[in-house]
Amino acid sequence: MIKSNNEIRKSETPAMNIRIMNPEDSNEKGVCYPETRQTWVSLIKHINNQDLDDTMMEEGIHLAIRDESYGMKDESIHMNIEQEEQMIEKMFWVLAEWVD
Repeated sequence: MIKSNNEIRKSETPAMNIRIMNPEDSNEKGVCYPETRQTWVSLIKHINNQDLDDTMMEEGIHLAIRDESYGMKDESIHMNIEQEEQMIEKMFWVLAEWVD
């Protein structure tokens, strides 16, 4: 059976990469590259371990959202970055209420 590009892509393991600093994305704590299924987190931008953990989780969620929309034909279903950020912020708020 021949796999579609979407099936092949979903079978690949996403990568979480950590770097000291990225001069190309110097204002970002983390960056998601859905085309290569990679997220990069810059250590220099974080004030403590919790901040770093939150950024890693946020970038992972961005990747998951973009993975789900990858290959969808209906562009009206796709979220823009602002919608993703709002949703993730609400997810963290709910999680904090349940975990603390």
